[in-house]
Amino acid sequence: MNIKQPLIPPPHVLIFPLPLQGPINCNLKLAELLCISGILVTFLNTHHIHCQLLQHTDVHSRFSRYPHFSFQTVPDGLSKDHPRSIDCFDQLIQGIEAVTKPIFREIVNSGGRSSGRPVTCIIADGIFDFTVDVALENGISIFYFETLSPYCVWAYLCISKLIEDGQLPFKGSEILIRQRDLPEELLNGTKDRGCIVNWVAQEEVLACSAIYQQLNSRFVNEVWKLGMDMKDTCDRVVIEKMVMDIIEVKFENEIMQSVDMTAKLGKESIAKGGSSYNDLIM
Repeated sequence: MNIKQPLIPPPHVLIFPLPLQGPINCNLKLAELLCISGILVTFLNTHHIHCQLLQHTDVHSRFSRYPHFSFQTVPDGLSKDHPRSIDCFDQLIQGIEAVTKPIFREIVNSGGRSSGRPVTCIIADGIFDFTVDVALENGISIFYFETLSPYCVWAYLCISKLIEDGQLPFKGSEILIRQRDLPEELLNGTKDRGCIVNWVAQEEVLACSAIYQQLNSRFVNEVWKLGMDMKDTCDRVVIEKMVMDIIEVKFENEIMQSVDMTAKLGKESIAKGGSSYNDLIM
């Protein structure tokens, strides 16, 4: 007697990133890797961020080559004229949780407009806890994809302990910048010598050698040893001395060795059998 095996549905991954440029870019790269492997992918964007992508990037032509890929959009619960800037982050998350959750559940249940095939896996940003509820309701796998670096995640996880120990918030109003005042301060301080735009080619900007990420400074100096950290002192004498130290002392002896080692580890990680390669195929 032949026993029929239950049919296993083909993989269909629903990706729901945080609707900010950095997480979107990381998730698009992941989506492309899944598409190359022949996996059906539905990429869920908010209406606002998707319009930005279409207007400022080549995302349409880039993904049109993958027949098993599709975009789908959902509202974010905010008005059209809302700035959606980082200082309104809480409002963005609250809007998404209020409006998007029932739509997200419907998309998972239906498989999305373009395919009709049931979703078998969800990849979502860790801030969207409601995606776990929907995954459990449907008995499908869910992965949280944190696009922050590990040391950023570790810093955030330590915040509650720092508050408990009394180390946060910092004492002294002179070292604090009120969040609501920052945009106006920034505009006033740069209006004669700078330009603020709604969207840029993020990867090209970050690849520029003039860009410095403060949160990385300790790792660049103490851990990775790829550069030097001048802390909060940036007068002419200090800068000149640090530049000369790099050129005359550290460049050949330490920094270049670290650069070579970092490049080697990166290549090994994405090569067959490497840690990133194995994480993806698992």
